[in-house]
Amino acid sequence: MKQEVYTLLNEMEHSADSYGELRADAEDVRNWKKKIPVKSSRRKSWKRYAAAAACICVLGTAISPVGQKAYAGVSAAMYSLSKVLGIREDLSPYLSVVGETVEKDGISATLNEVILDDETLLVSYVIHSQEALDSLEVEGSAHPGVSVSIDDAQVSFAFGGSMEEADEHTMVVYGELEVPGISTEKQMDMEMEFYFGEEKLGTIGFSVSGAELLADTKTVELDKTFHLPDGTDVTLEKYTTSDVNQKVYFTTTTGECGYDLKLEGTDDMGNAVEINMSSFIEGQGRMEVNTLDNGYIRKDAKELILTLYAVAFPEESGRMSNDYQQVGEPFTIALE
Repeated sequence: MKQEVYTLLNEMEHSADSYGELRADAEDVRNWKKKIPVKSSRRKSWKRYAAAAACICVLGTAISPVGQKAYAGVSAAMYSLSKVLGIREDLSPYLSVVGETVEKDGISATLNEVILDDETLLVSYVIHSQEALDSLEVEGSAHPGVSVSIDDAQVSFAFGGSMEEADEHTMVVYGELEVPGISTEKQMDMEMEFYFGEEKLGTIGFSVSGAELLADTKTVELDKTFHLPDGTDVTLEKYTTSDVNQKVYFTTTTGECGYDLKLEGTDDMGNAVEINMSSFIEGQGRMEVNTLDNGYIRKDAKELILTLYAVAFPEESGRMSNDYQQVGEPFTIALE
């Protein structure tokens, strides 16, 4: 099955109608602090998370829920990307602040902020309902969803993130959308389509550029190859670091990956470092630091001493094992 899953991801249709419904009851709606798995051939509206769920079991990774609890009376628009990501750095040079709203049948979506980070679009938006969220009767599941298009062609095929209830009428959503193949070096005009359940709320146009973030991203070439138990070679190609995230990019000799991978170790000052697999699409994989769970790699770190670990994706069931095994010997990434 491990090979079949990636075939499924790469060939997956991206129409909402191609997936079964993923229903949520009132208890689900009240407990918004849920982990929504991140990326691999993906999903748009929450109905599309049904397909995403399969991907997630495979990738074994998720974005953590929003770090702060929202309280009644606190404006949901105050939830910036830096807050939901747990980032202390000033992200304003990289942000596109939109602040536009679409509304239908008493439910509105407000797009707050957008960052284009390589081939990932980071977004924060707010869903507000005139009626209490847990009392809504909607077709499909009572969840928000988005998709992104350029020149009427959909460019996003993955959506993962987290959401948190600000009050009984309002939820704050943070999301990551995979937008492979688009240029990060120039201003891009995009349109984001918002859903709640199966209901399309409307479309908001915005412009975003990843040029400044790309210019401020440091890259360290790695070229480290490891042999997985099934005979596949995985090559860690590069490490990148910016104010938004730290990532390791990798490829495999087979174009597939039957394992969840992670890097663990310390920096030169003894601080723990963990970099988890976040996506694997068409032979290209990525691992990222989860800033909410693990914090940032310190800027004054001079080197990272890391070890690769792997656990096979399940052959039959969707339950992931936590029995990670060391792959190869520790290695060092020089940051200076």
